[in-house]
Amino acid sequence: MSARLKIGVIGLGRMGQLYARTLASQVSGVHLYAIADVEEQVRSALAGEFSIPHAFADIHELITLPDLDAVVITTPTRTHPELVIATARAGKAIFCEKPLALTLEETRTVLDAVAQANVPLQVGFMRRFDAAYQRAKTLIAEGRIGRPVTFKSIGRDPFCPRPEYADPAQSGGLIIDMAIHDFDLARWLMGSEVERVSAEGTLLVCEQLEQVGDIDNAVINLRFANNALGNVEVSRNAFYGYEIGCILKGTGIIAMGQRVYPYVAGQIYIINDLEPHRYYSGDEGSQLLVVHFHPGLLESRWGGQMQREVRVPLVSQFGQHGPLIPPDAPLTAPIRTLLEALREEALRRRPLWDVIASGLLLQAVGLLRRQMTQAIEYSPEELQRRRALKRIQPILELLQTRYTEGLSLDELASAGCMSSSYCCELFQVALGTTPIAYRNGLRLTEARRLMQTTDLTVHDIAYRVGFQSVQQFNRLFRRDTGCSPSHFRMQLQL
Repeated sequence: MSARLKIGVIGLGRMGQLYARTLASQVSGVHLYAIADVEEQVRSALAGEFSIPHAFADIHELITLPDLDAVVITTPTRTHPELVIATARAGKAIFCEKPLALTLEETRTVLDAVAQANVPLQVGFMRRFDAAYQRAKTLIAEGRIGRPVTFKSIGRDPFCPRPEYADPAQSGGLIIDMAIHDFDLARWLMGSEVERVSAEGTLLVCEQLEQVGDIDNAVINLRFANNALGNVEVSRNAFYGYEIGCILKGTGIIAMGQRVYPYVAGQIYIINDLEPHRYYSGDEGSQLLVVHFHPGLLESRWGGQMQREVRVPLVSQFGQHGPLIPPDAPLTAPIRTLLEALREEALRRRPLWDVIASGLLLQAVGLLRRQMTQAIEYSPEELQRRRALKRIQPILELLQTRYTEGLSLDELASAGCMSSSYCCELFQVALGTTPIAYRNGLRLTEARRLMQTTDLTVHDIAYRVGFQSVQQFNRLFRRDTGCSPSHFRMQLQL
């Protein structure tokens, strides 16, 4: 058996901890050998949780460890050039979070140093490894969409970031830090370099970003060397939920990405039937309004039924498949008039965007909102946590019933229709842990129950609850309870 790759992680913020936990618990063939961060509490807690041999406050002590094979760099962007160059000169392989640097000049300097040291370097452009994007790349290479003509990419975050995080002097700001994923995809999928760029940015919602000089929305237009066109949109204020999407158009079309509609009490969501829509709410008494206005559905016998989606015709002539309304909401005459006009527009087979642009939806939302439950005030962090918790609910339900099975991280993520990296990020936001660690917690809870209620041996319990070895069970049990399984059982017998 070949020796495990010894890896160190520099920087233990949100992403650094995610990388460290993933390497320590979910990646085979590696050993999380060292960590470095100036925060002693974070450093010590992580080292204790995963029995990491080396934990440093000084980054350069980690880089110069003689037995270290590779380094993951997840510090603020402004520090990347110095750390990548130092790591390269130490002869270590490097994984660096994006962006590699804040300027082209710094980027070229870093790449020259890496080339001179002749060490591997990978930047964190993970979308190239996502199954949907890889499938798109294959279809393009096979000529299935003809010649790519236009590229459209959208990246929308559901909350305004902290100013210190968005500070362009630290991270590069909205375009360099966030849209860089879309620029990487554009070059990769279109198979051509960008030769001309124009952009517009603005600050309209996240007013706190003004103090650091960042923006919350931007649109960037691209012209490729092969004369194809591109457009990238990035936003900090998609409060309906996290959205990533990409469309390439040639003689055919490819659409990739994800769209989520999380319900927030007091807000009304009117959704195009042609898009998948899910209902998220922690309030059992709340309802969702979905106006089915597409003519193909209004005239068909489509009878799909979403969980807790209320189907009530607005007026009798709408029939069984008309607009849906909360049954206890007293609709006023103006709302009836607006929705009737909406239906008539749809039945004339006008383009859907014409119906939306007519302003009828916005007027209906304004009137309905005043009659619905008042919004519950949550902090942005709590809203983010709740959204993440709702998003991972299918995975939690799967783990509750199948925690003894050896489901891989990819299999768990697929239950929530997401990538494994996004799954780990959502678990961290919602529960402060990883999917694998959460599953181990369920196994340990069942193990304690079995020790209290059965005479099974520790060996039998370990395998019954799903652990791969007794050694793994003993290590995690001791970390969780402070004692070994045998000692725990002895205490029960006293």
